[in-house]
Amino acid sequence: MNNKELLRQIVNSGEDIAFFIGAGASIPLGIQKWDEILFALGKTVCFSREKIENDIKALGYPGAASEIYNAIDDHGRYIQMLNEKFTPSVSNATWLHAKIVDWVDKTHNRNNTTIFTTNFDPSFEDVLKDRRINYIPRVLPDFNLMHLSDQPTIVYLHGNKSVEKYILRTEEYDTYYPSIAKNRNHNTDLCSYELENFLREIFDKIHLIFIGFSFNDKYFCEFLQTSLKDRKISKLAHQTRFYSPHPQKDTIHFAIVHNQLENQKIIDDMGIHIISYGDVGPIFKEKNHKEIITILSDIFNEPDKKIKDEVGMEASYV
Repeated sequence: MNNKELLRQIVNSGEDIAFFIGAGASIPLGIQKWDEILFALGKTVCFSREKIENDIKALGYPGAASEIYNAIDDHGRYIQMLNEKFTPSVSNATWLHAKIVDWVDKTHNRNNTTIFTTNFDPSFEDVLKDRRINYIPRVLPDFNLMHLSDQPTIVYLHGNKSVEKYILRTEEYDTYYPSIAKNRNHNTDLCSYELENFLREIFDKIHLIFIGFSFNDKYFCEFLQTSLKDRKISKLAHQTRFYSPHPQKDTIHFAIVHNQLENQKIIDDMGIHIISYGDVGPIFKEKNHKEIITILSDIFNEPDKKIKDEVGMEASYV
């Protein structure tokens, strides 16, 4: 059984599933990549492109964002600029957003299907409103696994534009990923375990489908890797001490990624099942969204002709 067939089996079984959406889903909306956003922010404090590139290499994206933030006198202006940068400029949503919403609506009663995202834009909400689907938005730190079964839910793990909260700078990552901050000998006197505790729960209890993820967020990926490893050790400890399998069923996570993605070995080493697409061409472009839709339509048992009729040749939905 290949990974796509395995995911289809899980969907049909009625077990809990969730879409886990990364930045790649938002690029066709006209939202810039992280380096482009930092270049634009850096211009406001006269940071050269070369300085920001060097900061990114030395400090990562969070560290480069902190350097810019610390150089801005008006921190309210910093938030305002982020609000502008995370506003779609090409389209409010793509057909990928629309089809994911359709599958969430279709399978929620059976699979408690949820959308988790580290993105900040409201594209899924725009589609949910357009479809007149009742839903619940939850934004950092309003997390509760028990609430996910009430109705379709979108969870903004790193904040979002509507509440003007963004986990972007090193200080913000250190606050909400304290276990990773401690590994880096960063100050964790002011920290919150709410996000980490919630992520552990969903990693342990929900089958996840990663889409639009490059797995370049070092804080998130290190935490994901550690959590999955700790879970395996916990189950082995129970089995060793009591000579019986752990009562909780294993969750299986999947990543739908372009076959040119550099981090595939990292994904594979974490035990995440890869479903790849694409032969040539850039990663995270509109045509690749169509390939992802075709893969998901097969998994969710939706006729390919219906997908082609709806999506046609256009990437934009709204």
